[in-house]
Amino acid sequence: MSLINSYTPTSIIHGPDTVDQLGELVSGWQCSRALVVSDPGIIEVGHTSRGCAALQSAGI
Repeated sequence: MSLINSYTPTSIIHGPDTVDQLGELVSGWQCSRALVVSDPGIIEVGHTSRGCAALQSAGI
């Protein structure tokens, strides 16, 4: 059996209005597109649209 080793660094950022900083945070990754995955509850409370707006304002 061969050994499989993977390194997956994780950063969890949380707090009030953090979703509005999403564009600024992601722009540091030098990407031009994002895949946004959500669910009906998150969409209903407006987090998805706020996150997408933050991404769009950052040019992502």
